[in-house]
Amino acid sequence: MIQFMARFKIGIRIGVGFTVVLLLLAIEVALSYRSGSASVASLENYNRVAGNAVLIGQVDANVGQMRRLALSYLYSGDPATATAVRATRDQLTRDLDSLLQSTRAESRKERYRRLQGILADYMRNFDSLEQLRADKERLFDQDMVGPGMQAATAIGTLLGQSLSNGTMDVAARAGALQEALLSLRLNVYRYANTPKAEQAAEVERLYGVFKERHAALVTLLNGASLSAMQDVSGQMDRYMTAFKTFAQRGQDLHKLSMIDMPQQAKVFSDVSVEALKVAQDRMQEERVSATRLIEGNQSDSLMLGIAALVLGVSMAGVIAFGITDPIHRMARAMGSLAGGDLETDVPALDFKDEVGEMAQAVEVFKENAQRVRQMEAEQHLAEERAAEEKRRLMNQLADSFQSSVGHVVETVSSAATELQATAQTMAAIAEETERQSEAVSVASEQASANVQTVASAAEELSSSISEIGRQVQHSSEITSRAAEKAATTHEVMKGLSTSASQIGEVVNMITDIAEQTNLLALNATIEAARAGDAGKGFAVVANEVKNLASQTGRATEEISRQIASVQSETQHAVAAIDEIVGIIEDINQVASSIATAVEQQNAATREIARNVEQAAAGTGEVSSNIQGVSQAAGEAGAASEQVVAASQELAQNAAILQQEVSSFVSRVRAS
Repeated sequence: MIQFMARFKIGIRIGVGFTVVLLLLAIEVALSYRSGSASVASLENYNRVAGNAVLIGQVDANVGQMRRLALSYLYSGDPATATAVRATRDQLTRDLDSLLQSTRAESRKERYRRLQGILADYMRNFDSLEQLRADKERLFDQDMVGPGMQAATAIGTLLGQSLSNGTMDVAARAGALQEALLSLRLNVYRYANTPKAEQAAEVERLYGVFKERHAALVTLLNGASLSAMQDVSGQMDRYMTAFKTFAQRGQDLHKLSMIDMPQQAKVFSDVSVEALKVAQDRMQEERVSATRLIEGNQSDSLMLGIAALVLGVSMAGVIAFGITDPIHRMARAMGSLAGGDLETDVPALDFKDEVGEMAQAVEVFKENAQRVRQMEAEQHLAEERAAEEKRRLMNQLADSFQSSVGHVVETVSSAATELQATAQTMAAIAEETERQSEAVSVASEQASANVQTVASAAEELSSSISEIGRQVQHSSEITSRAAEKAATTHEVMKGLSTSASQIGEVVNMITDIAEQTNLLALNATIEAARAGDAGKGFAVVANEVKNLASQTGRATEEISRQIASVQSETQHAVAAIDEIVGIIEDINQVASSIATAVEQQNAATREIARNVEQAAAGTGEVSSNIQGVSQAAGEAGAASEQVVAASQELAQNAAILQQEVSSFVSRVRAS
């Protein structure tokens, strides 16, 4: 692995390592952002669907409230109740508009538009109900009560006069006419309370009886009494004309209030219950989708985080070991060379990176040092040979001086010549030593420059690691903000759960009111039974109120079940949000692990820098030693030059001495 890594420059290796780590970090950040955005979108969809479900429940409850108000207005005619009906209609309109705006599927929008249409039809019927009731009251008060009272007064007056006058036959027929009128008016009042067809037929029959008895009475009258009874006939004709219109209005009103509007309310309730079921199904789908999304994002984040951590630590270890191990071995080799062990093998000679270049420079230094040591050995041997030769010549000179001065002079001259040659050899060796020392110095400076390059790369590595630390810190801040957003959503869902609970309390209150209404209807039925025929109309009304209370109870039970379902789904949403918070905390822990790995890589980089500084110190020491060798070689060259000069002077003196000896010998021979 180290041999493979050594094929690339240290800067390339460090750059590739950081690029891979940064790429994994960028992928982790992108995945965290995508998962956070998807989780927020899923929660928003769930909140929207849950809000729609609650709103649908409110719509259904408001429809029941509007129906009760409409019935209350039917029997009371209170304008405040009509205003309350329209206020409820306005609230329903706003709720349905909100549902349309927050709904995306066209099928669900079509269902809400259908509810809007049903509501509009219901309110048109209520407007008609209001108008019909006003017409009935006007007809009854203006066209029926007055004529009926006038007819009853006129007949009563005639009856009193007949009794006073003693005309018993007139009094008997007037009494029968009065009884027919009272029965007629009583049945009209009954019809007003319970507008049934058989009741209207009974009124028509009684009116026929009234007409027969009126005709029988008129045959016995004359003068003012006859005129008064004729006026009564006209008044009762107007009375019955008004009653027919009143009866028609009553039938229309009964059809609206007891058939059309309840059917519309039931259809509205059925559609709203269907919409609520669809919303609950959507809530379940969104919850399942959010859970799957969270689990998938959790698995992806965990696997990528582990892969990033393992790969980052592995690459940091491989890169650091690929740099520090050769440098450690190089430092040991340079220490051995500096200690004089020139047989030490230089490592990393086949590397193609900066360490390989430094190894080549150290190898040059080693070879030059070996050559210097070889030249020093040769110089030492030459000096030993010169000294030995000098001692031999001196001994020969001492031995032969006694025998022959001429032989001594020749010997001295020969020795001077050899000494001059030896001195020149020493000078050449010293000059070569100085040149090799300069080459070693240049190689040492190159090695020092390479060490400085490695130091610069280590500093850049430390800066890059610091930048990674800052990016990891930024990622941790992002996950912290995501945790805060999830906590905020958690509070919103708690508020939604509280609202659902409050709606449940309102539903319970409506249930209590329905039960109380049912009890009151039962009491009214009992009282109507006690009243006999006069209380039949009230018994019918009490029965209708009882049926309405039962329907209200069933509707509130259905709403309670739906609200309980909404509360359950809301609790699921709160649990899902808690899971999201845990996931975000896991992501934060992964980021912390990456930060720890980056800090370890930073420590390894500092160790590299320290080793590089030691290597720089070693190359400096080598340069200093090479300078000493160069200086010693220069001094040896200077000494060799002095020996050459001395040997030349010695040769000259030997020649002079030889001439003098020859001259002396010649003079001796001559003498």
